[in-house]
Amino acid sequence: MLAAKVYIFRLAVMLFPKIIRIFNDMQKEIDAMSAKRLFTCLALCAALLFGTISVPSVAAVNRAGYAAFSYTDWSRQQGRSDWDDWKDSWEEWSRSKDWPDWQNWKESGWNKWPGWYYCWYWLFGFNWVQWWNSRSDGNKSVPVITDPPYYYDEIDDYNLYFGHLSAHSSLSDGEGSLKEAYRHARDDAGLDFFAVTDDSGMFDNAAEATLADGSKSSEWTGGKAIADTFTDSRFVAIFGYEMAWNNGNGHINTFNTNGFETAGEAAFSGAGGLLNYYNKLKKHTGSISQFNHPGKEHGDFHDFNYYDGEIDALVSLIEAGNGEGAVGSDKYYRSYDYYTRALDKGWHLAPTNNQDNRSANFGDANTARTVILAKKLTRDDLYDAMRNRRVYATEDENLEIRYTLNGHIMGSIVNTASDEVRIRVKLKESGSETIGKVSVISKGGEIVTSQTLAVQSYTLDLTLPADRPYYYIRVDQFDKDIAVTAPIWVVKGSSNSGISGTHGIILDCSNKTDKDKTDGNKDKKDKNAQKKDEAVRNVCDLINKIYTNGQNISQSAVKAARDAYNKLKEDQKKQVDNYWKLVAAENWKVWEEYRSKNNDHSGKKAARQKE
Repeated sequence: MLAAKVYIFRLAVMLFPKIIRIFNDMQKEIDAMSAKRLFTCLALCAALLFGTISVPSVAAVNRAGYAAFSYTDWSRQQGRSDWDDWKDSWEEWSRSKDWPDWQNWKESGWNKWPGWYYCWYWLFGFNWVQWWNSRSDGNKSVPVITDPPYYYDEIDDYNLYFGHLSAHSSLSDGEGSLKEAYRHARDDAGLDFFAVTDDSGMFDNAAEATLADGSKSSEWTGGKAIADTFTDSRFVAIFGYEMAWNNGNGHINTFNTNGFETAGEAAFSGAGGLLNYYNKLKKHTGSISQFNHPGKEHGDFHDFNYYDGEIDALVSLIEAGNGEGAVGSDKYYRSYDYYTRALDKGWHLAPTNNQDNRSANFGDANTARTVILAKKLTRDDLYDAMRNRRVYATEDENLEIRYTLNGHIMGSIVNTASDEVRIRVKLKESGSETIGKVSVISKGGEIVTSQTLAVQSYTLDLTLPADRPYYYIRVDQFDKDIAVTAPIWVVKGSSNSGISGTHGIILDCSNKTDKDKTDGNKDKKDKNAQKKDEAVRNVCDLINKIYTNGQNISQSAVKAARDAYNKLKEDQKKQVDNYWKLVAAENWKVWEEYRSKNNDHSGKKAARQKE
């Protein structure tokens, strides 16, 4: 601390003569300016000062409301500097006013004003922003907003990691040891991650293993240990297993479990084995599963039957492409139609493309890749992305796609009251070819809109009607390679997700009566349906009461809403469509505390508090 003070003192001594010269220059410029120009300059200074007080503070308020849509992204912003927050907010606000944007600032003519004006604006305007966002008067203004503001977009928040999520080693029916598989994928194929998923029925002592405990199998425990030794900051090795039915149920890869199950067990054999496996997975909520190569050869999971919300949260991936053969050959299988069919059946899935290697060509058998969007290259970050469907499938090993809807990244479920959605697709082809045809796809494979891009890099901005249950991006390149992203699902107020009748209802917080909500439910299997609706609507109303006078937060109302929400059952909690407002209100206090701790004027703030 002493060294820092000495450094600051020396810096002040060094800068003092320059500051004096600046003020002298300011005086000369003022003397030389006409009265009209001086008045105009001072008026602009005053306007900009007002802007630095009001606009960034409103933007910070909106960030608190936005936190509920993605708490992870809200917490991510805590590491950003005040200058970045201020600059981003100012850029978006100036664009919304049709002012010259930040990039064209020098061409706008603003740089004709004297240098002292910008110095004054930065010093005083910036500090006013900091004071405004850390006031001690208890004002916690949070507007009640339905949609996140457009100034913040997740499109560049994540890194792209290329790899595969399905392969077989000599532990089952593949060639090459586990070590050879990981080494080849890392060193020869140059992948960021690689998963080996051997047939679980071929592990030693498989009959004694369970999903909770696979310790009786040395091949299982040894495989997980080998994956750990190959995992470092530049490569992630994943060891999972495949449930491989031979009766038409289909094949499923499962990751992130302590043990495994086998398709040959009595509980999982036969036509009912698939549903029994789903029920088993529900007891292991940290697991992540993938539908493998759906089709006539291995099965389509009973036409993607047995949907429910619990298993939907655990099966988050589906192969849109599979095979070691060259892309387009008869040893490579496309299943894009099955991907869309699963979505229309109600499943929330992200597409993958895996080589399913059985030869010693781990990762470089063809150009197909699974791409995961994650903050860091760690196993936990990859699992988080897989679970939240931040994944896309590509047959081109270089194609980069970042896709957002209303600012949310692919894989999100967005609740909106707007009649339109804003879609952004950022594409880059680093190979020798161009991007190709880019299409927005929705239910039933409908092409909502498309555009052909004969360039290697482009950001597509679209505004489309918010009248479809989901939207995903498909790229058809000129060499016939295909890429598809995870969808973004759109939930409109009082409607259900719109995906299918099998999907769980998301109740709105409207004033509909219980009779309105239960009419048409002729079978009335759930006698407590009306009671559940009352409980959900009560929580919605309590959440709305958090915001007094439309803006200010009542902390007692926050507690009441949280207590009521915690008493709901899990299926009821999923029906509270304004839950984000509760999270926003709770996190706003955390944000304020963060700002006060990191504020450059914390001493002045403490002095004001004492007064």
